[in-house]
Amino acid sequence: MSVEFHLPSHYIRGANVARQLVEYCQRLGPRTMVIGGHKALQALEEHIGVIESTRYHWFGGECSVTQIERLKAHAREQQAQVIVAVGGGKAMDTGKAVADELQLPIITIPTIVATCAALTPLSVRYLDSGHFLDIYHLSKAPDVVLVDTTLLAHSPLRWLAAGLGDTLAKWYEYRSLKHSETNLIGHQQLTAFNSRLCYDLIERFGAKACQALEQGHSSEALEQVCDAIILNAGMTATMASGVHSSAAHALYNGFTVDDEVREFGHGLLVGYGNLVLLALEGRSDEQLLDAIRLAQACYVPISLAQIKANWQAEQLQAVFDMAVATPDMHQLPFSVSCEQLAEACQRVDALSECVAGESR
Repeated sequence: MSVEFHLPSHYIRGANVARQLVEYCQRLGPRTMVIGGHKALQALEEHIGVIESTRYHWFGGECSVTQIERLKAHAREQQAQVIVAVGGGKAMDTGKAVADELQLPIITIPTIVATCAALTPLSVRYLDSGHFLDIYHLSKAPDVVLVDTTLLAHSPLRWLAAGLGDTLAKWYEYRSLKHSETNLIGHQQLTAFNSRLCYDLIERFGAKACQALEQGHSSEALEQVCDAIILNAGMTATMASGVHSSAAHALYNGFTVDDEVREFGHGLLVGYGNLVLLALEGRSDEQLLDAIRLAQACYVPISLAQIKANWQAEQLQAVFDMAVATPDMHQLPFSVSCEQLAEACQRVDALSECVAGESR
């Protein structure tokens, strides 16, 4: 059995590393096209100045075929030699897709730490309406990933929390799956190691990284957490053979049926889903309480009420119906009903009340 995965040529993380962008652009091709969100483009320009022979383009708001084609036309028009993708997951995924289809080098610079999109060789594409379209696999990973912790230290705490919740799922969900014995045992062990490392780094540094972001400065904790969210989680997603998600992502998919919750934040919803997964697995109250305390320290929601204040019974039923029907839920080695999912949420919420009481 063969195995194939793609990793970036250069991963550079540290204070002010975005200032190396000019050097890499000159090396890969001086005619540069920078694609990103409005705030991300402004933050990058304020941080490193304007790059010569460079055009700046808004990514369009969605990583959609329409926006990818629009930006490809601009890239051809300006005869771009290298694409730089700046911002959050959708902006970087758009830039990666443009570069891949034009067979150009791609440099990614995350300005929030919500996902591992800066490193992975795929783009999550959406319809222009914002609804999910597909996972678009790319021919290679980014050539250069610049993780500038000085830049990231001024990003919104909410998105770091989202990154923490989503990255904790790398371990919780990987552990929940039934892994078959294959001749890729070394490959599987490396994936398992990275999954566990994601958890260990967040357990040790997650709360301190949030504190650093609140104060607007970088720290060793923020650096370690950036590696967990971008490097280690990205490697886990890239190297995992087959499925590597389960109930936490299934519950996220369920939440997307609710118009008020859909834009709450992928990683934040997955972060709550992690706790529900532990309850579905029948883990002890002590294990659940430890997980809830860690989630709370990382600003991840620990109850349904923190996601939405006034749930109606029919709204929750719609969420549960969707969640149990998704392929991710079916990856568990046991079946889950709507009633079991509701009971798991109730157990998490009851234990979360105990944890909330500890800090009063």
